[in-house]
Amino acid sequence: SYPTGVAVDGAGNVFVVDFGNLAIRRIAANGLVSTVAGNGTYGATNGIGTVATLFCRRHLAVSADGTVIYLADDSNHMIRRIALTAGADPSSAANWTVSTIAGTGTNGAGDGTGDVATLLAPSGICLDPGGLVYFTEDYGGRVRRLRFLGGDASVAHNWKVTCLAGDNSATVGATGTTNGTGTAARF
Repeated sequence: SYPTGVAVDGAGNVFVVDFGNLAIRRIAANGLVSTVAGNGTYGATNGIGTVATLFCRRHLAVSADGTVIYLADDSNHMIRRIALTAGADPSSAANWTVSTIAGTGTNGAGDGTGDVATLLAPSGICLDPGGLVYFTEDYGGRVRRLRFLGGDASVAHNWKVTCLAGDNSATVGATGTTNGTGTAARF
């Protein structure tokens, strides 16, 4: 129901934001469709697969091996991490765990560790080969970076949010087309 964001892992498995059903779905390379996370209820509850609740309208990214999904949960002002239990069957939602790794649920522009950083409707999201997560904020007018600091990757305090480019001085950053370095640039 209203499939929106899509990402593909290195084995050809396709992951889809199923917005109308408030779920993340997986289409295996063999065509099998299964629910990874979400249960049709609006919310920001962390937990196992279909116990977790989401309110994401658009974007996700997936690791090359297909075991970790990063979700720009825009309506909750959060970045969520959905991880497969090592060696488990990816077609069962019981084998996936959703955790919030950045954002408090309150909109804002504050950098810091994931448990204190505030975000404004994160949207576009991608991974670089070194494991850094980048995301945009449509309304914030900025590009931000999420870096894992070490420890348990499902714990928000172990992630660091930094504004890479765009106005980070206010919740809704100044917009424009100014070129420049870092926070002097405008989008």
